[in-house]
Amino acid sequence: AQSERNLRRLGFLRDARVETLPDERPAAEGVDLRVSTFDTWTTAPMLRFAKVGNRVVWTVGASEKNFLGGGQQIEVSRRSDLDRNQTVFSFRDARLFGSRVRAAASFADRSDGRRAELDLLRPFFALSTAWSFRARLESFDQRDPVYAGAERVADLRHVARWVELEAGRAVR
Repeated sequence: AQSERNLRRLGFLRDARVETLPDERPAAEGVDLRVSTFDTWTTAPMLRFAKVGNRVVWTVGASEKNFLGGGQQIEVSRRSDLDRNQTVFSFRDARLFGSRVRAAASFADRSDGRRAELDLLRPFFALSTAWSFRARLESFDQRDPVYAGAERVADLRHVARWVELEAGRAVR
């Protein structure tokens, strides 16, 4: 039952069933498992238009939850809101190269700067998992306008780069 729940939680499977069958080999002492999954359409368009005061804000893009059948998620969008215009690309993989490592990366090219993030995580996924880690990198570069009266007189630049590293070891 837990394996079925884990499979359905992936988001790109509509249903999952795990059945036990008697092992057909002579003198076998085990069971065979039959796993049946049913996928679903996972490409979703993003289209939003609204008027806020005298400004039109909008988002156009697409997201895919099962890129090329591998379970990776990608999103590409172009947005214009009250603060900035931006093009965003993001990628997520719950099992990077078939491992237990989860990966997420995003990049945003903005009218006032850029933002990039990378997150790698190997969680404690079972009671028998001996170790875990997380590495997170983030880079941020943005220009905020400075006004004197009603006139824009300069830009205040914000730059940040940081790394977070975490590690854990199970104590028995």
